[in-house]
Amino acid sequence: MFFHNLFMSHIKFASFTIVIAATFALVGCGGAIGSFEGIDPRVTVISDLQSKSFRFDWFPVGNPIKDSLGSFSLEFGVFDSQNAAPFTIVEDDGGSATGSAQLMGDNLQFTIQAVATGSVFAAGETRLLKIESDQNDGRIRFTDQGTGREVTSSPQ
Repeated sequence: MFFHNLFMSHIKFASFTIVIAATFALVGCGGAIGSFEGIDPRVTVISDLQSKSFRFDWFPVGNPIKDSLGSFSLEFGVFDSQNAAPFTIVEDDGGSATGSAQLMGDNLQFTIQAVATGSVFAAGETRLLKIESDQNDGRIRFTDQGTGREVTSSPQ
């Protein structure tokens, strides 16, 4: 009876493992870090960002924009001739920040100009992140080149 119970517990564990692996594969957790599935990256251009909103919810190794920033939405305004646009970050924890973002090759520099009560940001703060766009579904990915942390937005 002991061996039968042991054998049955191994089968249950193996079945559980297969179910979990299949679930992760279906929701895309087996893909690139910080995305729902692997991103097919390309260089970001103004039209990828202009007047668009992006949602960020999953940070498996920390948020590359700011450690203390949880889930958030990011909205860009219209870009000018200097490749700069206003942006707004709305934090799920209640804070928000506004400022200017400038696209510089494959990098995006954020400069925080104003913050609302409860924001994790401070006025005058800047962040320079590598940015890539997905060729297929409108997602963007930010990478902190110092830490290697990255985050990919939800599909558009």
